[in-house]
Amino acid sequence: MEPIPASGPEGATGAIIRLFAVTKAYGKENALSGISLSILPGELVFFTGPSGAGKSTLLRLLYRAEEASSGQILVMNRNISRVPRNRLWEIRRRIGVVFQDFSLIPTRTVFDNVALPLFAAGRDREFIRKKVSVLLRNAGLEKRAKSYPQSLSGGEQQRVAVARAICTDPDIILADEPTASLDPEAAGQVMEAILSQHRKGATVLIATHDRRLYEGLDARVEHLTRGSIQETEQNPSQEARPFPDR
Repeated sequence: MEPIPASGPEGATGAIIRLFAVTKAYGKENALSGISLSILPGELVFFTGPSGAGKSTLLRLLYRAEEASSGQILVMNRNISRVPRNRLWEIRRRIGVVFQDFSLIPTRTVFDNVALPLFAAGRDREFIRKKVSVLLRNAGLEKRAKSYPQSLSGGEQQRVAVARAICTDPDIILADEPTASLDPEAAGQVMEAILSQHRKGATVLIATHDRRLYEGLDARVEHLTRGSIQETEQNPSQEARPFPDR
């Protein structure tokens, strides 16, 4: 059976992400209930709402850290529930994820944490050295390259996490409460790093309970309550960009 086109800008046409009646249940409780939407290449989308609204769950489903209980999810035109686990890397290599808890490897240096996706992608050492050096310099962390995560402040750790997420120039960036534990200055630095990738053409999805992150931005805002989208704010100036082909 062909899925019904999801709601969203231009319906499902040209979308980089599409969800069709997606539900995620934990036992008898639904974290998400019948979510349908489309996201175009190059969009900046915020998912907001109170704790427990389903924001983080939604992002986890998009890179299949968790499985949907029902419905369909298409990412870059692939139904991710049907992708064999040993082929998930084909999708995940094009997605950068920024976690709320940083998720850095404590036994690896800052340089190695950022370089990890590049090693996994099979890039040569000279390319990795140059790429990571540029990322750390842009993040103001070049002097911390040989440091370990536990010696960094929370803001520095999150900037490392962002550098790791963008090192492969992903088509999609998913950020789960990226500034939740940061002071205003550190939060501003982290958001600027993420938004710079959007300006370069990446599709960026951010889960946050903090409306200050999207106030004044040309962004689409999806308001979630109890696992359902209750309201959509959309800036009509956002336009589709060419679908990434690689």
